[in-house]
Amino acid sequence: MLGTPDLLTFALRSAVLLLVAPLAWLTVAARYNELLVGMAGRLAADAELDAAGRHIVVAVDGREATLSVDGFILHYGLVLLAVLVLAAVRVGVAARVGWLVLLGAGCAGIHVLGLAALAEGVAWSAAGGMPEGAVFRLFAALWGLLPAAAGAAWCLLYWLPTATRAGGLEGEPPA
Repeated sequence: MLGTPDLLTFALRSAVLLLVAPLAWLTVAARYNELLVGMAGRLAADAELDAAGRHIVVAVDGREATLSVDGFILHYGLVLLAVLVLAAVRVGVAARVGWLVLLGAGCAGIHVLGLAALAEGVAWSAAGGMPEGAVFRLFAALWGLLPAAAGAAWCLLYWLPTATRAGGLEGEPPA
């Protein structure tokens, strides 16, 4: 387990970053939505995607809006992963930047594919394939689990082994 000073440092960093990161993200969220919609729109053949500020709108069959999703909800997993990487103790600056770039690019790719899949699911729903609410609930469940799984994998496969090698974990209990 992490030593008390490391845990306190991690907790303090996390608390501050959980306040600052979402506010900072709001400055780029609309442009990120436009990027997502532009890329996912090419993959979604049966639905139209549009970025309306911080919202992403899915339309099918020329309807004005079949589904509107607050883009910040879609982005929050990326924000939480960034907080995790930035708050982690005993990780060097170069490794931290590398992980931020890698996780950011991976999340962007998942966002594009997930948004295209949601748009196609809404189109399938509009054609009578499945109730729209069921499509969105399935999407929301998967979307909520992906960042948690990615964060857990990063912690278990990289951060904890790195902290152990750096001497950041307590060894044997005191005698």
